[in-house]
Amino acid sequence: MARDVHQLYGHLLITACVLAVVLGHGRLIRPVGRATMWRYGYQTPHDYNDNALYCGGRGHQWGVNNGKCGVCGDPYDQPQPRDHEAGGKYGKGIIVERYKQGQIIKIKVELTANHGGNFEFRICDTNNPKVTATEECLNRNLLANTAGQTKMQVIPGRDFNFELVLSPFLTCTHCVFQWKYEAAQNPGSKKQEHFINCADVAIEPRVVPGIPQPYIPSTQKPYVPPTQKPYVPVTQKPYIPPTQKPYVPPTQKPYVPPTQKPYVPPTQQPYVPSTQAPFIPPFQKPFFPFVPTQRPFTDSPVTLLPPFQILKPKCPMTCPFYCAMGPQLCPSECKKCNLKY
Repeated sequence: MARDVHQLYGHLLITACVLAVVLGHGRLIRPVGRATMWRYGYQTPHDYNDNALYCGGRGHQWGVNNGKCGVCGDPYDQPQPRDHEAGGKYGKGIIVERYKQGQIIKIKVELTANHGGNFEFRICDTNNPKVTATEECLNRNLLANTAGQTKMQVIPGRDFNFELVLSPFLTCTHCVFQWKYEAAQNPGSKKQEHFINCADVAIEPRVVPGIPQPYIPSTQKPYVPPTQKPYVPVTQKPYIPPTQKPYVPPTQKPYVPPTQKPYVPPTQQPYVPSTQAPFIPPFQKPFFPFVPTQRPFTDSPVTLLPPFQILKPKCPMTCPFYCAMGPQLCPSECKKCNLKY
């Protein structure tokens, strides 16, 4: 049991610490602000710091943005659309209250940390949930309470209720209601901390049975489209092709064929016949008896021999031929011929 009690105290302590960190300063309850809608059943993103929309903090507001702030409490230098403005994460444009023109409306503010100071309330008729309210539009419709006061002093306490009077000339299908809280925790300084919330409301025309309602024009300035400068085409310089130098072919040296020496046929030595002795074929000793097949030619008259007369030459006819070649070739029977050789 004691253990459970200690655990319970531990959880409560942690919860208290978390609340001390998360809960900060103040929020708009009626009409419910964009950042707080999720706490009252609207299906909108949860902003757990819905009571700390203070322009990024006093140091950031005055040190970085020179006192400027988004119209719904976001840091002025936050990229647009800012989180709590139209088109932002929490700026869904859902109407939370519908009023009648000239109506006295009830307002409620909750301060989770009272820093003194004062409240102001403004309203801007955008007539379009996607249009962001501007400071100029909001300043045209600064609301007053039933006593005619536009700046309400903050007294000690947590919950604050007011009755504000709507303009009898203001109607809108979509208006942005703004609560601005200027704290006073820095006495003597003009650079105080600011808290701002926005809510989406509508103001319908008041209809009195039997009494025709006069036409009351909207106080919203007519839409003036932004003046656009006439389109001036970009003057382009005429295209000037880059100046190229004329093509100069590379200078080539004239072709000089290689110098060839004149053809000089090789000098041939004059033909000198060989000094070798003439070839003399070897002779064989003739086979005897050798009978030539033809008689040697002679111009002398031919002496016809009587038939069957056997002539015995004095010298064989072959002797002159062989003996002329040398004595070694001369047959022995030719020696009696007394031939000269």
